[in-house]
Amino acid sequence: MKKILSLLLSFIMIFSLTACSSAASSTQLNKKTVKENSEEVKSTGDKLKKDETVYVLCDSKGSVDQIIVSDWIQNGTKNKTIKDKTNLTDVSVVKGDATYKINDQNMTVWDSKGGDVYYQGNSNKKLPVNVNISYQLDGKAISYKDIEGKSGKVTIRFDYENTIFETKTINGKQEKIYVPFVMVTGMMLDKECFSNVKVSNGKTVSMNDNTIVMGFALPGMQETLDVSKNDLDLPDYIEITANVKDFKIGSTMTLAANEMFNELDVSDVDDLKDLKNQMNKLTDAMDKLMDGSSKLYENLALLLNKSNELVSGINKIANGTKSLKIAGGQLYDGSVSLRDGLKELQNGLGTLVSNNETLNNGAKTVFETLLTTANTQLATSGLDQLGVKVEKLTMNNYDKELENILKQLDVDDVYQKAYNLALQKVTNQVKQNEGKIRAEVEKVVQENVKEQVTNAAIKKAVSDQIQTQAENLYKQYVASQVTDEVLIQHIMQQNNINEEQAKAYLKAHPELKEQVVNQKVSQLTNVQKQTILDGALKQALNDNDVITAAKNTIASSEQYQNQINTTVAQQMKSENVQKIIESNIKDQEEKLIAQYMLSEDVQNPIAQAVEGAKSGAGQIAKLKVSLSSYQTFYDGLLTYTAGVQTAYEGSQQLYAGSKTLTIGMKQAKEGLNNLDEAMKELKTKTSALPKGVSQLKNGSMQLSKGLKQLNEEGIEKLVNAVNGDLEGLLDRLEAIIDVSKNYNNFAGINSSMDGSVKFIFKTDGIGE
Repeated sequence: MKKILSLLLSFIMIFSLTACSSAASSTQLNKKTVKENSEEVKSTGDKLKKDETVYVLCDSKGSVDQIIVSDWIQNGTKNKTIKDKTNLTDVSVVKGDATYKINDQNMTVWDSKGGDVYYQGNSNKKLPVNVNISYQLDGKAISYKDIEGKSGKVTIRFDYENTIFETKTINGKQEKIYVPFVMVTGMMLDKECFSNVKVSNGKTVSMNDNTIVMGFALPGMQETLDVSKNDLDLPDYIEITANVKDFKIGSTMTLAANEMFNELDVSDVDDLKDLKNQMNKLTDAMDKLMDGSSKLYENLALLLNKSNELVSGINKIANGTKSLKIAGGQLYDGSVSLRDGLKELQNGLGTLVSNNETLNNGAKTVFETLLTTANTQLATSGLDQLGVKVEKLTMNNYDKELENILKQLDVDDVYQKAYNLALQKVTNQVKQNEGKIRAEVEKVVQENVKEQVTNAAIKKAVSDQIQTQAENLYKQYVASQVTDEVLIQHIMQQNNINEEQAKAYLKAHPELKEQVVNQKVSQLTNVQKQTILDGALKQALNDNDVITAAKNTIASSEQYQNQINTTVAQQMKSENVQKIIESNIKDQEEKLIAQYMLSEDVQNPIAQAVEGAKSGAGQIAKLKVSLSSYQTFYDGLLTYTAGVQTAYEGSQQLYAGSKTLTIGMKQAKEGLNNLDEAMKELKTKTSALPKGVSQLKNGSMQLSKGLKQLNEEGIEKLVNAVNGDLEGLLDRLEAIIDVSKNYNNFAGINSSMDGSVKFIFKTDGIGE
């Protein structure tokens, strides 16, 4: 069992690491890149299939910040209308011109125009698997917020939690069967920072200035398979240790997928089935052996009863010896004829054998010539420019090596290699101009900062001017409020007179308005005064003449200009402005890289590499067929010449045997004359036969009893023990595959669709 499980897990790990190794090199993942990475791939088959990728953006300890789900509906049916189910929010189409509406059953109905549908949205649904990251420095736990810039022995641990399962009946018991997620985590570690890097449950690969680290785990599989860790320890975490100087680390990527389990078929587990079949065969053979021993006993009993009849038969045989004597003479004559014919056959086969070596060597020479020609063509074919490794072809390895070349010429792999090579080259070119880009960005940012500081100085200058006019502004504002109507009402209340009298009084005392205004000004609160000043400032800031005057004042003032330049210099050194500069530099570099990647100088070599891969694959396939055809001919020739050799050796033995037969037949002829005398002696000795048969009968009884005991105490227990263990493992494997196939989506799926889902966790870097 341990061997079988180990082989199964090895297959899963190799498949996952191959499918996801590119994740380790990715350092950028956000909503924009999710949208841009939705590659258009032609749909296959005549079904609807929903391929879902869940991007989980996390902080440096694995806490989820955002979940972005990208869905691709492969419209193999070419339907113009597709019914879909999804619980995503902020749904948007990322490719194509498909549109959707929500019907009365709360179902998303896509107008696909007969093509595939690409869309994405956000989700706050609970994840089926979680990634938790912890850090240690020199054996002590430390927060990811505090580890930046530290030095020492660092341990980074990724713990994976599987939260989704189904309950299945295994051997009559209800068991938890977790969805079999394979977790593969990758990262790149700068060698200047990290040394002596080790990883549990994974591999490290040195590449230029970085160490690539990849590890895998199977959370929940230990409980699902119900195996002891002493027998088989299934990992649910990975742990990276290293000696670190000035700790910093980029983003990490983790792939969680279960789709590879959907391709497993327990019917292909030959070790289990063969062992079970052998146990069944052992049981059948034991039953037959026991039946045979019983029949042996019965037949020996019958033989004992028939002993007298046997004696009578021997008498009859004795009477037939005369006929044998005549037949013996005829056999002797026939043996002489057979001997002469075999001599002629031996001579003919000897002639054919003499040509065997010439035929074999000639065919081998032709085969070697074909291989030499093929090796020459491969060496000059330019496959090395496509990144294809070519080994020398021999008679023993050509089939395997050509198949390996075909795998390396996979169009998608060649495209990815060419694209990655071009991307690295373009990135290096852009990085070489980083100084120029930085200078341009800093210049633009400084101009923006200076404009903001100058605007603030203008506002301050206008505000200062307003303050110098504060008392006049208060009076102007109050005076605008103290109208004649207000004064008349004031006089009427103060003197208890009517309106006509109040008007006459106001006319006689015009100084009264100024007195009331001064009184009300003195009664203004600080809040009211500030409101009046704010209004005046707002009005002044909208007055072009005021602003122009303030600008002229600042421009002509050396003090103002020195203050502005000092403030701009301070703000340019601030953390916030520096972040803006770095962000703008990064955006500018990414735009340049994207622009260069779309240029003909980049795209043409990539296209040429893909076309070269297609052409090369066709030629390699033809070469493989040609060599295989000649291999069939060559093997057939070797079989033929070996058969001729065997026939010749057999004819020699037959001829020698025929000579012996002739001599023997002559002796037999003479011996038959003495047979009659021998039969007389046999007749006298057959009287002892019944006694011997009786002894055989008793022995067969003991044999039958012994076989029965062996079956009950040994064979049956062995078969039950083996079959019981294997049945349990097969049941669990079948349950795992069943649960894996059931989990085919995260954000919802229509029951008429096939589905697949994978999760990509991206964590923030530290100190990057």
